[in-house]
Amino acid sequence: MGQMIREICLVSIICSVACNLAPAGAVKSIMRICCSVVLMLLIINPLSEFDFELYANSLARYRELEEQMNLDAENNKQRLNRLVIEDEYRTYIMDKAKENGLELIDVHIGLEWSSQGFWIPCELTLMSHEKAGKITDFSRIMVRELGIGEEKIIWQRPN
Repeated sequence: MGQMIREICLVSIICSVACNLAPAGAVKSIMRICCSVVLMLLIINPLSEFDFELYANSLARYRELEEQMNLDAENNKQRLNRLVIEDEYRTYIMDKAKENGLELIDVHIGLEWSSQGFWIPCELTLMSHEKAGKITDFSRIMVRELGIGEEKIIWQRPN
């Protein structure tokens, strides 16, 4: 592209000098027309060398890359969204346990993507030293509050 611009500038200077040196009258008019034609041909020349197939292939490749980047961005958004929601559920469960006098050591939440387009809890693993009565009561609260089936709530004791 830079080479083409240099050529156009050089030919323009030569044409300008030629037009100024031409005698007045019909010769000067013909010189102006010839110089204009030469400059237009020089400008149009790169279009004849343009590789439309290469351009089409490049355009298709860039569209594929754009689509892949959009998919990657959507996947990253979904993954980050899941991490945030998982953390919010964890905080909610820990706060609810404290509210009910239960000490939890660790909470693991399994999430699944719902058909409505958001993450919902599907399983829960809780770690605590608490007695069976408190654990059963808290399990019922989690079933009621989060909609997780009681069979999907797993209690573990630390080693």
